[in-house]
Amino acid sequence: MTQRATGATGPAALDNVQNYQPGKTDYPVGTVVMYDNKPYIVTSNPQNGGTPDTDPNFSELEITSNVPGATGATGATGPAALDNVQNYQPGKTDYPVGSVVMYDNKPYIVTSNPQSGGAPDTDPKFSELEITSHVPGATGATGATGPAALDNVQNYQPGKTDYPVGTVVMYDNKPYIVTSNPQSGDTPDTDPS
Repeated sequence: MTQRATGATGPAALDNVQNYQPGKTDYPVGTVVMYDNKPYIVTSNPQNGGTPDTDPNFSELEITSNVPGATGATGATGPAALDNVQNYQPGKTDYPVGSVVMYDNKPYIVTSNPQSGGAPDTDPKFSELEITSHVPGATGATGATGPAALDNVQNYQPGKTDYPVGTVVMYDNKPYIVTSNPQSGDTPDTDPS
């Protein structure tokens, strides 16, 4: 088997999380607030004191995965977390990989080092976190439970064949989810498990 280079360090778990407090108007920008079992990120200050699903100073975080897999049993919604959230500092080139950097009221995750020192929206070593903003409307049918926060992230290790199912493996700055055991030991972009 061909040995390959170890991939870049994967993103850290999201960690600056608070439960919603009715009437509170001073959550720091970048804080994740859990409301109705959903994560919302604070995008500006002050908040109006309403619930995150109605206050325009919050945006619901949508946690997605582009790895297809079989449908599993419905489980409880897990809380998301943000870790190491910072405001953008012009010229800074040493944000830790996995850090969330707020720029122009948008969160960006650091994917590799060193950064150019330019704004996250122009530096390829940042990726914008997708935030979905929801406008209240009529109540629809209950949907499927979303995925839990990523808390089992590992870097790719050449030849490793025993990652636990559900583990997120970072390879070539991309996350891959382990769907079966054992793995072939090949790189995640070529290993069907």
